[in-house]
Amino acid sequence: MRDGEASIDFEPEVNVPLAHRMLTFPWRNYVILKIKAPLQKAIENSKRLIQLTPALLKSAARLKTIFGDITRGNTLYPNTHCLIEHKARFLAYETCVGRVKLMEAGYDIVIAEVEHDKHYRERFDVEIEWIVEDILAGRWDPRCEGQPNKDWNEPAPYGGKYSIIYKLQKHREEILEIIKE
Repeated sequence: MRDGEASIDFEPEVNVPLAHRMLTFPWRNYVILKIKAPLQKAIENSKRLIQLTPALLKSAARLKTIFGDITRGNTLYPNTHCLIEHKARFLAYETCVGRVKLMEAGYDIVIAEVEHDKHYRERFDVEIEWIVEDILAGRWDPRCEGQPNKDWNEPAPYGGKYSIIYKLQKHREEILEIIKE
């Protein structure tokens, strides 16, 4: 497979972590040229978010076709495992049929990047830390009670005073005292 153009008949490798498969020959070039590059180009050239949809769906489909489902069993990192659980939980609550595939594709791309690419994994971790800092500083608003309220089937009550963000902010002085260095 040169430049990711040719097809290869393959049997999925059993017990080989996703990150290792994505980073070794012949799949590394395929990942770069056929999954990442088209998505990057779409991000750079799109004027509206909706214009990213075809590239996102196509990249996620290629990822799934070559590497199969991303699972706890074929991933190494605890944060990846959390994202896999978040995806399942989110998709269990999301009921807008027209957006489920898009959300699933977005999760799959992010999860694969966090799993196999240290550069993006580290930067994703930084963003999570910044969100937690903003929550504890009271700058990140919790979602409103009962939100989302359309195309969503999370068991009530949720959001508002039931939100983990609300609860963390309510006790932020205690938390900040505990974590103070």
